[in-house]
Amino acid sequence: MKKLFSFIIMLAFVVGVSFANNADLFTYDEATVASEFEQLDKLESFVLNNDGVSLTYLQDVNNEILAGINLPSASGMPFGPNQTMLDFDIAAFLWGWLCCPVGFFVVVTNKNKTGDQKLSYWIGVGVAVVFGSVSGGSVVR
Repeated sequence: MKKLFSFIIMLAFVVGVSFANNADLFTYDEATVASEFEQLDKLESFVLNNDGVSLTYLQDVNNEILAGINLPSASGMPFGPNQTMLDFDIAAFLWGWLCCPVGFFVVVTNKNKTGDQKLSYWIGVGVAVVFGSVSGGSVVR
């Protein structure tokens, strides 16, 4: 029964992929790409000539070198507008991923842990659940 279910899922995936039209995924305008690389080259030379300059500083002084560059907005970031990758706590994530029960007491019930650390723990638990369900859930048969 398990093999039949796996075969049906695999067949549905293959049929779905075969009907997908991906012709537009690999087309691009060479003039636009060349123009953007030219602007990035100007920015690179400016940064190399002015040691210590940062993107935040250039945005604060509204430098004309950034006029033609499309910068991503904060809403396009994976962590949200006020959260950065540095707010993600890898130790709490590992407690959630590798040792969920002990990690619950180490991270979640600890009053000294921040919300970012607790969120990292729960993300680790989620990753453990997904990996566990994908790998079959149990080693013993």
